[in-house]
Order: sequence, then structure tokens, then C-alpha cells
Amino acid sequence: MATGYATDLVGEAEIGAWELRAGCTTLAAWVYNGMAVALGLVLGPRRVWRAFRDARGMRTLYRLGLPYEQVFALPLGELRRQLGMLLREV
Repeated sequence: MATGYATDLVGEAEIGAWELRAGCTTLAAWVYNGMAVALGLVLGPRRVWRAFRDARGMRTLYRLGLPYEQVFALPLGELRRQLGMLLREV
């Protein structure tokens, strides 16, 4: 929800590309996101490339290190601010 990407296969690939650029912290995250991006590059290469490009200078929840309960309690605007999305229209 924070990124504004769809929940279809290409949307999941967009999220994967965004997370790869904004910062994965585990091998598992790199592998899962990489697999999603690979599929997305076949199904919707422009959308996936745009998501990767848009993530420049942003942070993922992996990098924030907040407990899930705290993340879920944040208003959406505050979450986007903490992820560095303040200037991006989603």
C-alpha cells in the first residue's frame, strides 16, 4: 500500500524492483525480489524499470528496522515519509 503498486504479477515485480534498489538486507529478500523482477521484466518491463528507477534514495522496511506492530500503527503518510517517499506521487 505504501508504494502504490498493484497486487497483480507485474505489481509484485515492481515491488521487488523497488525493494532491490531501496535496500534489501538478507539473501532471501534478494532472491525472492530477484525472481519477481525476472518475471516482471518479461511481463511488464517498463513498469518494472520505472519502479527500480523511482526507488532511488528511498528506504525499505528492511532498512528501517521497526517492529511490525509499530509499522502497522503508523499513518500511511508517516510511513511514506520514513521510507523517503515524501516527494513522490504514488
